[in-house]
Amino acid sequence: MTFVIENATEYAKWFDAAPSSERWAALSKEYAELATWVEIVEEFPRCQIAVAQNATVPLEILDRLRSARDFKVQWKVRTQQRWRDAHPDDPGPFDFDLDELIHYDLSSTERKVLRHGLVEWGGPAHCTEELAVAMGFASIADLFAQTNRIIVALKNSQPMRHIDWVRTMLATEIVFMSGTVGAAGDWETVTGIPDLETFRIIRGLQSHLVVNPLIGKAFGTRFKKREGGLS
Repeated sequence: MTFVIENATEYAKWFDAAPSSERWAALSKEYAELATWVEIVEEFPRCQIAVAQNATVPLEILDRLRSARDFKVQWKVRTQQRWRDAHPDDPGPFDFDLDELIHYDLSSTERKVLRHGLVEWGGPAHCTEELAVAMGFASIADLFAQTNRIIVALKNSQPMRHIDWVRTMLATEIVFMSGTVGAAGDWETVTGIPDLETFRIIRGLQSHLVVNPLIGKAFGTRFKKREGGLS
């Protein structure tokens, strides 16, 4: 049975609902009139990522979302086969301009977690030269130098290059969880952000930031299998 989204508020309620197969179907498969889609993207910007993934959304809406402020929204448009068929000259979802400055619509708490994800390497965490390089920095000294620049950008909601988002996210994941080199049990004390809230925020950031597709492009060397064994 085809379900029709009648108005923007209805769609937003589905967006805010607990995960379920019904929620996924309503957000990604169900139909709405063009005017309703316009209302959704204008009144509920947080829903734009979901709208960009909807299988029935008109190309007129995808065209609008292609220039959205949030890079994840732009990227989701680029993953739509209908969009690629209509705009073959537009870069594909895995074609990145590594020098472009990109923005994500993040909450103040999300940005605070990312800032502490860098700052705490100069606090209770114990970074090594090798780990600093693995996280995308030239050295521990470079980690601290880049931290000063990145936290300013995060505080002021400024765009950053892809590589900055990737290494900031990775540094945050490690420093929060690791009891070997990270802050671990000291995280809540030094940041003032409860562990459970931090975990929830990091999970949200992991689904929001386009970082995994950068592995092997802007960040590191992707592992390759060879026939008959590993390489």
